[in-house]
Amino acid sequence: MGQTAELAYIHADDCAGRALDFGILIVYRASRIAALIGGRPDATRDSELTTGTAKTSGSFTLSEVPMSPSRSPASPTPTKVALTCAVFLIVLALLSAAGAEIILRAKGFKPWQVQDISIQVDPGGKFFRSHPTLGYSHLPGRFAVTLPTGNTFNVTHLPNTLRITRPPGGAAGQQRNGEIWIFGCSFTHGWGIDDEKTYPWLLQERFPQYDVVNFGVTGYGTIHSLLQLQDALKAGTPKIAILAY
Repeated sequence: MGQTAELAYIHADDCAGRALDFGILIVYRASRIAALIGGRPDATRDSELTTGTAKTSGSFTLSEVPMSPSRSPASPTPTKVALTCAVFLIVLALLSAAGAEIILRAKGFKPWQVQDISIQVDPGGKFFRSHPTLGYSHLPGRFAVTLPTGNTFNVTHLPNTLRITRPPGGAAGQQRNGEIWIFGCSFTHGWGIDDEKTYPWLLQERFPQYDVVNFGVTGYGTIHSLLQLQDALKAGTPKIAILAY
């Protein structure tokens, strides 16, 4: 680079030599065009590209090719590098997702579909009501709940909206040593099972000397339990308080 290069004559009868010479010319031109596209000034492009001439004798000659001083291509900016990497990662992620989709479909998996989550509540069709601080609470009363799977269970809520832990009227005339408060979500409330199968009910049977109170509500979190505890403490203090999630 930087000096004038000379290429020798190739005899016209040597077909292999002629093909090699033509290939060298093509490669040379392609490399020069790539270098120019990579950032060389437009003014130097015409002077760097030359053509070969064929003589009447059948020999093929490459003219002298003036070579401009070597220039390093302009370094890509950080923005271009970041953009290139981002495009590459996006394309890679899309190809991976498409491949995973094809594999899962081939294994028999089907696209996700909206499931029927309609729940039948008798009587009234409602199980909850609004609450000023907790957002919602149970409705008092006895309900038969039927799930989309066909499973039916019976639920009884006291007038204070909490689920019963013993048969109605079973606490009358009995001396208690204190209360056990159990706070939690649907697991504590006993969603999906009858009253007598909930674990607060079973604890009440196991410890009849205490009054077990089921504060569990489907969908409640720890902040709800804290609000319930603060409100319940206004009326008294339990022997034991359990937080079960």
